[in-house]
Amino acid sequence: MPEQPNVLVVDDNALVRRMLSKALESEGYAVTSASNGLEGLQRVSAQPFEAVVSDMDMPEMDGLTLIGEVRKVNADLPVIVVSGNDQLEVVIEAMKRGASDYIFKDQDAQTTAVLAVQKAREKYRLAVQNRLLTEELRTRNEELETLNQENTRLVHRLSRFNEDLQEKVAEATEEIRARLTETRALNRVASAISSVMDVEPLLRLIMDAGREVMEADTCSLLLIDEAAQQLYFPGQAEEGSRVRIGEGIAGWVAKTGEPLRIDDAYNDPRFDSDSERGGGFRTKSVLCVPLKIQAEVRGVLQVAQGAEKPLFLEKDLDTLVSFSHHAAIAIENARLYEETKRQAEELRGSMERVRWLQLQRDKLGKYVPKSVVEDIERNREQALAATTRTVECTILFADIEGFTRISESSEPTTLVRMLNRYHSVTHEVIEENDGVLDKYMGDGTMAIFLAAEGADDHPLRAVRCAVAMQRAVADLEAEWREAGMGALNVRVGVNLGNVISGSIGAEKRMDYTVVGDPVNVASRLESNSRAGEVLISDSVYQRVHGEIPAEKLKPLYVKNRTQPVQPYSIRVLGDLTTDDHRAIEANPPNPLDAPPPPRAEPSEQEAPEPALPAEAPRPSAGAAASPAVEQPPVAELASPAAKGGSRSRATGRRRPSPESPLPPASRPR
Repeated sequence: MPEQPNVLVVDDNALVRRMLSKALESEGYAVTSASNGLEGLQRVSAQPFEAVVSDMDMPEMDGLTLIGEVRKVNADLPVIVVSGNDQLEVVIEAMKRGASDYIFKDQDAQTTAVLAVQKAREKYRLAVQNRLLTEELRTRNEELETLNQENTRLVHRLSRFNEDLQEKVAEATEEIRARLTETRALNRVASAISSVMDVEPLLRLIMDAGREVMEADTCSLLLIDEAAQQLYFPGQAEEGSRVRIGEGIAGWVAKTGEPLRIDDAYNDPRFDSDSERGGGFRTKSVLCVPLKIQAEVRGVLQVAQGAEKPLFLEKDLDTLVSFSHHAAIAIENARLYEETKRQAEELRGSMERVRWLQLQRDKLGKYVPKSVVEDIERNREQALAATTRTVECTILFADIEGFTRISESSEPTTLVRMLNRYHSVTHEVIEENDGVLDKYMGDGTMAIFLAAEGADDHPLRAVRCAVAMQRAVADLEAEWREAGMGALNVRVGVNLGNVISGSIGAEKRMDYTVVGDPVNVASRLESNSRAGEVLISDSVYQRVHGEIPAEKLKPLYVKNRTQPVQPYSIRVLGDLTTDDHRAIEANPPNPLDAPPPPRAEPSEQEAPEPALPAEAPRPSAGAAASPAVEQPPVAELASPAAKGGSRSRATGRRRPSPESPLPPASRPR
């Protein structure tokens, strides 16, 4: 809580003091009072105040005298006069002596005094800040003056130093100018060397450039074989072309790492004169320098002059040392370049493999226990590729009804954008229910729900996900229609069972997924569900019937499967019960007692298409129920499009569809 500002009230009238004190305290001020000017002056001298409210006519010391004395103690402290003396000359004198304001005692004197104190306090605060800033500015100016004087002294010293430096620069300029041409040539050659990345052409270029720069008769380059402790000429594998480290001029330089200049090779014991016997060339002056990378000798570079040429000087040795640095770096860069290319190729292959393995490992972790995944980590590729496992899971299939028609009539970019929007919404619902997105198949989605640690509620999570998916799609439909895509109707099927999980695919392109009869049944349930509905199998129903209400439908025969599937309908959107031919009768016959309905043999011009049983007529309101139209006890599973088109969301009735999709068995997944 901030500290209360202190205000001094000076008045010989006790009632006025109390009234003013009360008014100021109600505004948050800490008020100290005095009964006359002398006592008020003592208070000001003893403690800090931010404002003084004083009467004019008081015993012992009047208000005018108090104003002057207060100004001596604190020149910035505001004094506000509240007096019944309305003589103009008194008012003028009070203001001359430094009063901040002069207020007459009337019925508004308290309010006016409070406002005057507030204004005077702000003025006092600004005055104090101004004084502090002025003091700080004065201090800074003194510091700047001191710095300026120091800078002046430094300028004089720098001026003298500059004069000395100019003399030394003039002395060095002549020497630099003399070496400039040589350095330019060296840099030109070094640049050409550095641009070559292949080792063998580079070595030849270094020897040619060394002979050119040094204007030498011969130039030799030898590299060190660390394993054999020998020097060898690149490209010469003969044993006689090798020199042991420590022998001869080149061997000595390789061993010591020191550059060497010899004026007469034949008078130096390290020179092997036999190497020139019968060659017609007689070496006179020799320069030999090490090729170093980070203080490690990697080889030697040697140039020689014949007897007819002038001797090498010490500055020539310096030039060759400088050239050898460029040459050594170029050789190392070329070696590293070749090594990097090799490693990059290996790394690219490894990264591709690791990325694939990581994706498969993440998916594998959803199907098998953590301990198994850790075992696989120790032998990743072989184990991951070979691992298959039987797991119980719940499979969810969903797709958009009439998507072929939508694709045909929609602009491609809009179609892709809205399809991605649809997949984003449904994928979020899958993740919220701890599902695993297995794959996308155009507009179709396949999701897997597995048992979590300590719980096997995956059927319930899958069904809740399916219901939430239908509701999320209903919320998305307005956006879908606004994009010109028409109605957004989604079918969902859910099944439960034991499946095989593993890596499926070609040797170079595999995916971790699940396969088995439960997957096929889930797909068929989805293709036979209606928009706004979730169709679940009996195995799912047995695990969720206490949690989610569902209507039992007639058994369905699945293509290429001998046993029928018992479906259950979960209504999510719209009235799906109207004229539903799939609803089970009160006393249905055992579907296993009757064979599936016969199929008509297709003609050569027509593709086989499963027939849809006729719907029973609806009884009129208030009339007796008409006899039920006989229905086949088992309906064969087929895609909704093959049964006569899509359905209306509002009524659940089928509506004609202009598309003629493939039969369910040929439908792309």
